[in-house]
Amino acid sequence: MAIINNPLDSAFGFSVNDVNVLNSTRDLQNINSVSIQNSNFSDIVKKDYILRGLDSGFLTLDGTNVLSLSSNSINFVDSKIIGINTNGSGYYSVKFESTITVSSVGDVIGRSLIKTIISDQVPSGQSWTVNEYDSGLANQYSFSTNRSGTPDTVKWTAHIQVISTSL
Repeated sequence: MAIINNPLDSAFGFSVNDVNVLNSTRDLQNINSVSIQNSNFSDIVKKDYILRGLDSGFLTLDGTNVLSLSSNSINFVDSKIIGINTNGSGYYSVKFESTITVSSVGDVIGRSLIKTIISDQVPSGQSWTVNEYDSGLANQYSFSTNRSGTPDTVKWTAHIQVISTSL
């Protein structure tokens, strides 16, 4: 017997533009970021992001855009970043724990930072680094990457978690 799906029927999940974002087993998939907010505290939100980058540059959401933090906020930012070369022989993994405030006019100010190098397996004669990056533009935040001493491509991947509350 044929099944007729209704547009708002959740028996088979939900989709946006014919791409499933919630499947029938209640798994989120194919989403760019996750935002969690406690209904008892409307001024606090947790967001998770995946950022990418190549070689020396900046980690972005889509090849161009960096994270945007809300004005008049304090943000707890936990970041795990790994860089790996094309043949997998070199990699660099680092974790950042940061507290960032953003003023009412969008000035991004680092208040505290713990940087932990998890693994440094960069080939001899090469240098790979990752640092916090404030573009100088209102509300913009990311990480800058640098690789030197090699023509090899280094692919950077990051998982960024931001817990933000208003000041």
